[in-house]
Order: sequence, then C-alpha cells, then structure tokens
Amino acid sequence: RVLFRSPLPGEAFRIPSALADSHSFVYVRPDDDDAPLADLPLSPLFDKLQLHNVLLLVSALLCEKRVIVTASSMSTLSSCCLSALALLYPFSWRHIFIPSLPSSMLDYLMAPMPFFVGLLHQDIEEVEKMDLSEIVFVDLDDDRVFCYPESDSVLPLPPVRGFDLEAELSKILAKRSMRSQMKKMKAKGGQLVEKLRAKLPSQYSNLLPTLNTLGTDSSQDETAISELFLIYYLLMFGSASECILTRPNTNQRGFDKTLWISSQPDSTRQFASIVAHSQLLECLV
Repeated sequence: RVLFRSPLPGEAFRIPSALADSHSFVYVRPDDDDAPLADLPLSPLFDKLQLHNVLLLVSALLCEKRVIVTASSMSTLSSCCLSALALLYPFSWRHIFIPSLPSSMLDYLMAPMPFFVGLLHQDIEEVEKMDLSEIVFVDLDDDRVFCYPESDSVLPLPPVRGFDLEAELSKILAKRSMRSQMKKMKAKGGQLVEKLRAKLPSQYSNLLPTLNTLGTDSSQDETAISELFLIYYLLMFGSASECILTRPNTNQRGFDKTLWISSQPDSTRQFASIVAHSQLLECLV
C-alpha cells in the first residue's frame, strides 16, 4: 500500500522487512528544496575530464542539448553522469536521463527531445549506423567533447560580471593535484623510514620519526567547487527573478524571457538566449 501513496515532504513511513516479522525499515521523504545529489562525489568527473571539457558538458546540459557520454566502464559512466548532474544544482534535469543505456534501448537516442545518457564503448559502432543529429558526445576515456555533426557546437560558459568560473576552479584543482602528489610522495617516504627503522637497533629506532601520509580533505575541495558553481549561477541567472511580471489584461505572472535576455551584456547574451527557453530555468524561476 505504501508504494501507491506519495508521502509528504519530511513524512516518515515504514516498510516491513521480509527477513524478520518484527522488524521494519523507516524512510523519510526529503524536503523538495533539498539537493538530492549534493552528497555525490565530484571527483570521478574531474578525474576523467580536464576542466574545460567538464564546463562544456555543464554548458551542454544547461542548454538542454542531447548528450551522450561514453566510457568502457559502466561504473565510470554512472558516477560521472551523476557528478555532472550534481554540478547543475540548483537546476534539475527535467528530461530523459539514463546513466547506462542498455544495448536493447539504443532507439532512445532517436528521441527528438533533450536527453542525457551514458553509453558503453561496445555500443558505439551500432550508434554510428543510426541517423543521429545535434548530438554532443563526451568521451570519458579519451577526455574529449565533440559534436555531431561537426557544424554544431557547444557554447562555453561565459564569464559574468568579472567572475571567470574556469579560472577560479583552476585554482582549486591545482591545489588538489598538488596535495595528491604530496600524499603519494610522503607515503613512499613513510615506507622508506619504516624499512630503515626495522634495520636499526631498538635504542636508535625512535630517532626516526613516523611519517604519516599527508591527508587530503577532498570533501572541502568538492564543497568549494560546488560553491563556485552556485556563485556563477547566482551571477548569471539571479536577475531572472526580476523579470517575473504580471501579463497585461491578466492576473497571471510569468517569466519575461525577452526582457531578461535584453538585460544581459553582450558577453552573455548569446548564452542567455538559449538557456532562457530551457525547462531548467523555467522550473527554477
């Protein structure tokens, strides 16, 4: 019965366990304003793609392109696709999303609406035979983002009000890479010290310090990355709320896309004119 009733936000409900008569699992529906993907790791995506390509992928999703992500590993596909969606917060992808598309469902790629799907490399040959158009391909194994046909393109995320998202993210990723290298170097150093300690007489072994590997707080890095995306979205789309107007001769309020686009500077107007017609922005506003 519980499967056919939608609980209210914050409401707890129980599902009896088939393993024990006296035990049941308690679930709580999260608030609708919560970020369902906020706790997902972002590192899988940044480990597979260089920063510029990550931003092209995000731009393609914001513009509601038809996006196919390819990799040889199903786990890589799933984790990277979910990481990409997490970077969209507070936007929510409103279209087809299949992180790993089965071979039996390749016909979904013929859909005329936006989609975001993951595809194993073993299916690429079959996909190449299909009559596809306006597709953005993201190859995780080769770190490539390209369009089919080649005449199509993905607009890069433009700097807005002096805020360059790519430059700010580069600083965090550079520190992240440096800490990762230092961690590996110190781990090797610690192993060497322990080998030397074992060869020394006990009265001298305490002269060699115990080297702990340098900890890397990846959660802080990912929080900083998420916050930078939020800052960018606020600067880019924050003024959209000021363009919600009451339509003439009616009491209905709506988002005036034309007004918002015209209020954009030349540097962001082309990108804004595409996103303005997206369901992502309409649902958020």
